[in-house]
Amino acid sequence: MDVKIGAEIGVTTGHEYRREIGRGKYGHLQYGSWGYKTTWSKYETSADGCGKKLLKKGRATLPTAETGWRYGETSS
Repeated sequence: MDVKIGAEIGVTTGHEYRREIGRGKYGHLQYGSWGYKTTWSKYETSADGCGKKLLKKGRATLPTAETGWRYGETSS
């Protein structure tokens, strides 16, 4: 079974963000929707219902309608 999750976000112009950048650093700024990070697991239940076996597990980012700024600094 495949599960597909999708979303679309519209962003208007006119946003402004100001921040001091550290000496000798480069600032990296992104505006967007980052979603929710979660983990998932798929198990198989034994025939007698007394146990379970892990079949698969993974990580996913689920969409959200919330938007905001993400900022980081690097040396290069």
